[in-house]
Amino acid sequence: MVDELIDICDERNNLLGIQKKKSEAHREGLWHRASHIWIYNSKGEILLQLRAKDKSLYPDMWDISAAGHVSAGEDPVTSGLRELKEEVGLKVSKRDLQFFKIMKDTIIANGIINNEFDYVYFLKFDGDFKKLKLKDGEVQEIRFIPIKKIEEELRTNPHKYTPRGDYWFEVVNQLKGKSQITIVGSMKFHTEYEKIKKVLEAKGYKVVIPLLDAFYTKEKNPKRKSMEDFNNELEKSDAILVANYEKNGIRDYIGVNVFMEIGMAFNRGKKIFILKGIPGNCKDELKAIGAIALNGNIGKIK
Repeated sequence: MVDELIDICDERNNLLGIQKKKSEAHREGLWHRASHIWIYNSKGEILLQLRAKDKSLYPDMWDISAAGHVSAGEDPVTSGLRELKEEVGLKVSKRDLQFFKIMKDTIIANGIINNEFDYVYFLKFDGDFKKLKLKDGEVQEIRFIPIKKIEEELRTNPHKYTPRGDYWFEVVNQLKGKSQITIVGSMKFHTEYEKIKKVLEAKGYKVVIPLLDAFYTKEKNPKRKSMEDFNNELEKSDAILVANYEKNGIRDYIGVNVFMEIGMAFNRGKKIFILKGIPGNCKDELKAIGAIALNGNIGKIK
C-alpha cells in the first residue's frame, strides 16, 4: 500500500497548508480528510466490500463500498471518484455523487490514531456489480446486501462489519427511502417546481427539476440538449412527477414534449405520478401505463 502524502487540517477541518505521509498522520493523530462512497440500488440493497484478510485495520470485515484518504492537493469529490475506480472498478462523474454530510471521526486501533473528517457521498448504481474489477490486495469481494439484512446483522452479528457504531445505522436509514424523482412539465412553472422540490426533499427524496432555457443558450440545439439531460437523469430516477398545471386556459395541461418524456419513463419501467388530474385527451393512454393521479396531493407519492 502506498504511503501517500495527505493534507493536514485542524480540529475544525481548516487546512493548515501542511502535508504529511499518511503513516505520520496516523502515528501522530493529525487531522486529515477522507472520502466515503456508499453505493445503493433500486432494490433496497447496499454494495459493500469485504476487506482483504491482511489489512492492518479490520481485516475480513464488510465495509463501505469505497473509501480512502484525500491525497495532498486533491478535493474530496475527486478523491471519491478515484477510490471508486481503483477499489471496485467503477467510473462515474461528479454529478452522479449525492453529497450527504461531513463527519468528524476518530478510530484508535493497532497503534493507529486515525483522526478524520469524512466526506460522505451516495451513488445509485443498478448495473451488474459482477462485471466490476476489484483492486488486488485491497478487496476480497463486493456484494449487494439487502438493507434489512444489514440492519439485522449489525444487531446480531456485528463482528462481520467494521465497527463504525451509529454511522452504519445513519447511512442505512438514509438509504432506506433513497429515491430520485424527476419533475417534468412546462418551464413556465419553474418557480412551482422549486417549491415541490423542497417538499419532497424534506421527505427524503432526491429531486431533479428541469433547467431553465437560459442554461442552454450556448448550445447549438438547446431543445435536444435539454432532452438529453432529461434522459440521463431519467436513468437514475425511480419515478417522474408530471407537474401539469393549467396553461393557456387548459386544465391539467400536458404538452407534446412532456408526453414524450412520459413515454420514455414508461419504457424504462419508472413510476409515473401526475400532479393534478389526468387530462381527458390522453386519459385512456395514461391509465393504461399505470400513471397515478395525485390530484394535487404530493403526500400520495410512495
